[in-house]
Amino acid sequence: MASTSLLFATPRSPFTSRRCFTVRPITATLSKPTAKPAEPSKLPVRDVPGDYGLPFIGPIMDRLDYFYNQGRHKFFKSRMEKYKSTVFKANTPPGPFISQNHCSTARTSWCSSTSLKSEKKDLFSGTYMPSIDLTGGYRILSYLDLSEPYLPIVQTNPELHQNLCLKNLNYTSCQLAIQR
Repeated sequence: MASTSLLFATPRSPFTSRRCFTVRPITATLSKPTAKPAEPSKLPVRDVPGDYGLPFIGPIMDRLDYFYNQGRHKFFKSRMEKYKSTVFKANTPPGPFISQNHCSTARTSWCSSTSLKSEKKDLFSGTYMPSIDLTGGYRILSYLDLSEPYLPIVQTNPELHQNLCLKNLNYTSCQLAIQR
């Protein structure tokens, strides 16, 4: 069980000068220890394929392809075939007129998120994670990392894990996971 504590001093109120500073500890405790990372594989590590194109023209072309020319599924399918990878760099719609940071890494399969070397815990909606009291003390699936032991069936049955990965590579059921 890990715990952290920070000490913050409460500032003195301008109306009462007789009080001294009160030191209140702020503590945070993890309910379960995090899972140990898996052993590093002997496969070669390569950069994420793809590019963002020219600074202003690339995002507009990707927006046109996503919404008008190719559509959602063909947009990701064509890039998966072009880069021969389920992880690639892409400009995320809506593009430069509405959003300022449109450069992202697209992960089109469930298995590809384990290959990215970054912390993926509690990152579903940026830096904010709602209290687990709202969900009955459970962290919902979108806030779980794939290295955490939340799928005991998949962890004990490697064939099921492989079948899940192969089903998620199906082009007709591509789902996009954005990591900015």
